Amino acid sequence: MTERPPQAPSWTALEKLLACLVLSVAYVVTGRAGLLLSVSPGYATVVFLPAGLAVAGMYLGGPFTLVGTFFGSFILNVWVGSLIRGQFDSADITTGAVIALASAMQAAIGGTLLRRAIGHPSSLDMPRELLYFLLLTPIFCLTSATLSVVGVWAVSGVKSIDILANWVIWWVGDTLGVLVGLPVVLVFAGQPRELWRSRGLSVALPMILSFGLFTAIFVRVSGWEKGQSLLEFQLRSQELVDTIKSTLEEHAAFIEQLSNGFTSRRVPIDRQDFHNLVEKLLERFPTVQAVEWAPRVRSGERQSFETARNPMHQTLRFANEMDRAS
Repeated sequence: MTERPPQAPSWTALEKLLACLVLSVAYVVTGRAGLLLSVSPGYATVVFLPAGLAVAGMYLGGPFTLVGTFFGSFILNVWVGSLIRGQFDSADITTGAVIALASAMQAAIGGTLLRRAIGHPSSLDMPRELLYFLLLTPIFCLTSATLSVVGVWAVSGVKSIDILANWVIWWVGDTLGVLVGLPVVLVFAGQPRELWRSRGLSVALPMILSFGLFTAIFVRVSGWEKGQSLLEFQLRSQELVDTIKSTLEEHAAFIEQLSNGFTSRRVPIDRQDFHNLVEKLLERFPTVQAVEWAPRVRSGERQSFETARNPMHQTLRFANEMDRAS
């Protein structure tokens, strides 16, 4: 007689409830850690382990785990949305619900495809099983990336120029999350139990340590980049302040020199004297572009001042002077 493959264990109602609770908590915790690597607007990350947890839940437990995936994703994305926007409103709830629905749909599709392609339970050590796992994961991970990015754009108004970049990173993050997360979950809960337990040190531990190390390095480098950007901003700001201060001081010196030119004369300065004085000062102070001659005219002197500057009056005065000279 041929040996029958091991059968997947049945779940009691309490076990299903606990499994959904554990899945939701793990989704939020690992998701918040993963979003430390996120790109603007903050929902997509380069490695998103919760996607692997969700697919693994569907693969191991079945459709009831989608409840845990939905609520875990909803809580995580409402939390992230409120942090991004700096407030909590209906848009955060709507965005969280859209992403949570997309995550649950992806888990349902991914878990179902893997159950049919590689079987359940599976040791995932045959070339055919590994090939299906590697080929199908990028395909079903298109689900959440597409639906979530479109939903976030529709609700939150992400700029159109960011849609493609966010979609690609979302898809890559979910794909890597499944490729890393599902084997780790199988180490702790997969069947056959003895086989997967023996892979703890060779599979789960290196993946967890690598992810933790990668996250720590990324966060540290991001901190350095922010510090460098802040320092550069401070230097440029100080340079701008120094430039403005130097310009204002130069203008003040120009005004002081011009004022001294007025007060040092015993007779009132006329238009030509003003021109000669300003012409020399403008050569010394290049930041000053122009100075206007605007003499003070009292009310009783206005008529004579306007008459003296009338072109017709100046022509008649010149003619009279010529007649006297002849």
